[in-house]
Amino acid sequence: MAMEHKDYRLAAIMYTDIVGFSRMMEKDEAGTLELLHYHNRLVEEAVIRRHGTVIKTIGDAFLVDFRNTVEALQCAMEIQEALYARNSQADTSPLLLRIGVHLGDIYFYENDALGEGINIASRLQSLARPGCVCFSQDVYNQVLNKIDFRADKLGKVSLKNISKEIHAYEVASLNIEFDPDRDKPRLGFIPDKSAEKPVAPPSLESAKADMDAIKTAILSDIKTTGRRLTVDEALSRYGDRGVEAQEVIATLADRGLLLKRLHESSPEDQARGAPTSNSSDLATDIGKAVEGIARVIQTQVANWQDAG
Repeated sequence: MAMEHKDYRLAAIMYTDIVGFSRMMEKDEAGTLELLHYHNRLVEEAVIRRHGTVIKTIGDAFLVDFRNTVEALQCAMEIQEALYARNSQADTSPLLLRIGVHLGDIYFYENDALGEGINIASRLQSLARPGCVCFSQDVYNQVLNKIDFRADKLGKVSLKNISKEIHAYEVASLNIEFDPDRDKPRLGFIPDKSAEKPVAPPSLESAKADMDAIKTAILSDIKTTGRRLTVDEALSRYGDRGVEAQEVIATLADRGLLLKRLHESSPEDQARGAPTSNSSDLATDIGKAVEGIARVIQTQVANWQDAG
């Protein structure tokens, strides 16, 4: 039966897959099925919030289409954020997803959906690191300056059974720390043999060093100004240094060392607006702050090392 024009359309496509699902089933079938039920509910609720449509599920994988790329990428990031909140809880087995997002044609035939757009979304999913979202240049061009996100440019990549040139990006996630295989090569990644090589993501060791340097710089700024900085101030100074800067800034804000808004400043902060670097009280407070955040970062690094 020949397809008619009405049988296809352009869509923002999201493809998700649970990392290591078969291995999980072999190890604990009952527990994994319970986890799958949680996963399905989480994904379905996120898709509904972002006005998407589940085309089909394939075992533990979801194929979803959205009316625009903004909602598709937002849905993918919200799923990963929700999983990070879950994975951070004590006594919880990590649940990791890879997600791919692409803008392309979908061909609907009887009760199935076909097309190169779906194949590319699936291959981008397999390229993503566990806990991350990988998406194409077509998606990037549409969402740029429309939503708040930071992505690593992977450059030109070769995807299995895809002949066209694809440039890819990846939104990193804190979920990476729960992946025991995070230092291994990407699954489904076929390096491009042309002159333009894909840009490799930073190693875990490099990320730790960057976070430590950013933390030191921010705390030095606090000493110099004699008051706590706001999150916006920290982002304006260090936000262009990637996801590591955002993680450090979020940690400092959670620990009370950065202000979430300027009007939240305490009387003590306001009094310290003028240079008071000679104040012994200020030196004591900042010293305690430095010691506190140092312990936080050291603990985080130690946990990462233990997990590795």
